[in-house]
Amino acid sequence: MKKQLFILAAALMTAAASYAQQFTVKASIPGIPAGCEVRLLAKAGNNKELAKGLTTDGGFELQGTIDKPTLVGLRINDKPQYGVDERPQDRGASFILTEGTTTIQAEDISLVPRNYELGDTPLKKERHVRIVGGPAQQHYQEWRDYILDAELAAWHADHVLWKAQFGGERVNDTPKGLDEMRAAGQATQEVVNVLTQAFVKAHPDYAISLFLQQQQMENMFVFTHEELDEMLTMFKNNEDQKGYAAFAEQVEQLRKYTKGTPYTDLQLEMPDGKQVQLSQYVKKGTITFVDFWASWCGPCRAAIPSVKKMHEALGDKVNILSLSLDTSKDAWKKAMDEEQMSWTQLLVPKESTKVMSNAYQVRGIPYLMIIDQEGRVMMTTHNAESAHAMIKRLIAE
Repeated sequence: MKKQLFILAAALMTAAASYAQQFTVKASIPGIPAGCEVRLLAKAGNNKELAKGLTTDGGFELQGTIDKPTLVGLRINDKPQYGVDERPQDRGASFILTEGTTTIQAEDISLVPRNYELGDTPLKKERHVRIVGGPAQQHYQEWRDYILDAELAAWHADHVLWKAQFGGERVNDTPKGLDEMRAAGQATQEVVNVLTQAFVKAHPDYAISLFLQQQQMENMFVFTHEELDEMLTMFKNNEDQKGYAAFAEQVEQLRKYTKGTPYTDLQLEMPDGKQVQLSQYVKKGTITFVDFWASWCGPCRAAIPSVKKMHEALGDKVNILSLSLDTSKDAWKKAMDEEQMSWTQLLVPKESTKVMSNAYQVRGIPYLMIIDQEGRVMMTTHNAESAHAMIKRLIAE
């Protein structure tokens, strides 16, 4: 018996080892000082470190193993050592790491994007770095070439709005001017979204397409059962078969949170302490907009004016509910008074938080939910503009 177990264990170890793929990353980038730390981090999960080393004059080499095509981020420290008061800075790039050798070239280290650019974007220097690897990397580069200009346009529109709101160039920062800037930003981001969807559908066998789709799967109540089935079929021949297996598991977990799922009732509390149910406010034939928020949440407070606008414009067509996650009733009531929230205000008591989390996957606030006229959850999002667009579509239908 012990011999059989040993043989089985050895077989399993051999099988596991057969999945290990050796990789080498070679870089030739003039201007890199010798002795700088270089790290290679997996972008999915918890930024697992796949390899680490030091630069030589003008380059470096890293080696390690992976078990599948892996989207990675390269981190190259600017200096061999940093002073006590110096903030470490790094440069790098993203690419898909596969078995074999990947080469990285740039004309100078100054042309390699910083991984964080204060007041700017790494996107501007991305094309200065040339990365050549296996087929999955070729497909990743095809994706970057396809999308980069649109991403730059979206960043620029967003930066214009940021400068008008918080920067020194406060030009045309009237409410109307800011609304126009937001609309321009939303339009450019929508172009990025449309191009992304088109690329994924055109290349379902690419590893990067599967990764991009998996990012979309993090949002609840977006896809129907039929759409999930279509995805399983669409990606079945993907070059990342291990990634596809994980994707299939993710799809099955999402079936509980498909678009059109009937809402789950919750026990809630009114400002006067009276216990009520969510079902008392969700009426058949009426769209219900639910805003999960809290007094201590800065972004939630910042989004309240947009809810006010919706209440003023659509209050007769949409039932608006704000559900607070405050643990202090005094703080909740004080915030309501300060913000002058004239629509329905309810509190999620401690005993309802587990039901709420399981039913709606509230992982962060502000968290917006739309329930249609039939009592079905049609959207959950952190983006007010997306929620408003969905409401307008439901009204039009």
